[in-house]
Amino acid sequence: MASEGDTKAMVTNGELHYSGKLGSNDYEQANAWWYQAYKAGSADALSNIGVLYRDGKGVEQNLEVAYNIFLIVHMRGLGGQNTQIRNNGNLRKTIAQLDEEQVKKALCHSEEYVYRYIDSKGKSAEPTKQGEIRIKHKSWWLEDELPNYECT
Repeated sequence: MASEGDTKAMVTNGELHYSGKLGSNDYEQANAWWYQAYKAGSADALSNIGVLYRDGKGVEQNLEVAYNIFLIVHMRGLGGQNTQIRNNGNLRKTIAQLDEEQVKKALCHSEEYVYRYIDSKGKSAEPTKQGEIRIKHKSWWLEDELPNYECT
């Protein structure tokens, strides 16, 4: 079913590789399945990719990108209720690992940068480009929800 484009099957295949239920844990295969499902629009897959970046499994650890992935899924309301519940738990776990400066740096990236980073498998992504809205400037924030600081 996954090879025919079923995103739920793709996510499940990724989970089987991630958990080692097909033998040993294969985080790169998990990422490959989740990436395919993410490109097909799966919020579960996007959130699962965030877990890989948070934990540094199969990819180089990047807490700022993981934080932004979880934040995007949350703030955009992607996926269903179960996706949101799992994602928000992952968001809280990631926030607990970040200091204030890391959060500020993460929020200075654009959503497009995060997607480029995922597409490059964390190898090389162009930084936030002129004209891209930084995550801290997205309209989803409440007034005065974020501290006032400049992105460099």
